[in-house]
Amino acid sequence: MKNFLGKIMNYNETEYLDIFVAGFLKGQGSVVEKNDTGLDVLLTKECAALLELPELTTLTRQMNEDSPSYSYATPLLEKMVDASCAQVPVSLCTLEVSYLKSQGFDNLIAKQFSFTNSAGKVESSGETLTDYLLISVRYLAQSDEQKPGLFHFVFNLETGACVHGMTELLDLFEKKYTPRHTDNPLYLSKIKTLVEWVEKETKRLLDLELAPFLDSMNRRYRRDSANLREYYQSLKKEMESGLKRTNLSPDLLKARQEKMAMLPEELQRKNDDLYKKYSVNVTVDPAAAMLIRTPAVKILYNALVGKQKVSLSLYFNPVTKQLDPCRCQGCGQSINHITFCRNLHLLCSACARACPVCQH
Repeated sequence: MKNFLGKIMNYNETEYLDIFVAGFLKGQGSVVEKNDTGLDVLLTKECAALLELPELTTLTRQMNEDSPSYSYATPLLEKMVDASCAQVPVSLCTLEVSYLKSQGFDNLIAKQFSFTNSAGKVESSGETLTDYLLISVRYLAQSDEQKPGLFHFVFNLETGACVHGMTELLDLFEKKYTPRHTDNPLYLSKIKTLVEWVEKETKRLLDLELAPFLDSMNRRYRRDSANLREYYQSLKKEMESGLKRTNLSPDLLKARQEKMAMLPEELQRKNDDLYKKYSVNVTVDPAAAMLIRTPAVKILYNALVGKQKVSLSLYFNPVTKQLDPCRCQGCGQSINHITFCRNLHLLCSACARACPVCQH
């Protein structure tokens, strides 16, 4: 990822804008040629209708009256961005891997994993092809202010475990991209269950990422709410003092008493408005996904829990050069400290106190 970011930072704004616009138009099936001032394009009928442009046209970077412009903040660029975000782009690739570990897996398991109530050993190991999903998720927390952000996750599609640290290393490997087909087994693999995995990991990270933002909104709400109460308390005292005047007519006295009686309701209404102002609404959407197939090593590990045997499939990941974590069958989080319940469900320390699987 650092190499990728370095490449991005080497682009000037014009080059990056050209790359996005040309890529979008080509993705729509249009023909694009670069010129000195922008792009000459032959649009498909669908793309021309989407952008409300002639099929044969010239697009310019700078604003002018002769040609449509795709510079920043123009309606044309906004249409392209909206269309790009309307669907989640999915790409497929195979990693070029030069090294796979072939031995020493017992020692590697001992370094990476701990088992509370079991012991075991490696039964066998062998090279295989393993599928991973890299998925980017964007979030937006909105209140009196807003906080946008982006998370990147990589899941082992065989185990469902989230492999932390893999995202940053992927740019170091050569990739062979392949067309996406609906009948591609990698594309169809466990897509439905991915929703559950992504939701769990996103919630876990959101709780950490948004904690300072939520604290800030809560502090501002408490501050403004306290100031509001203080204001109405002062207003009530002032009005009570005014009632002591002897020159008030009965009608004026009654009107001021009725107004005082309405102060608690008015305070509550304004406090409710403050609460709505500082309440935080969070939206989460998938932004992009890459399905990755890579050579790996599959390890069959036999764990003995008392007199019972449990077979675990572990995977040596050539990107992280580590074993992928396991996935707790109770809460779904990725773990390296493993406990088995009496019915041999693989659990994290928290779930081991009362196995959620057995309770259901």
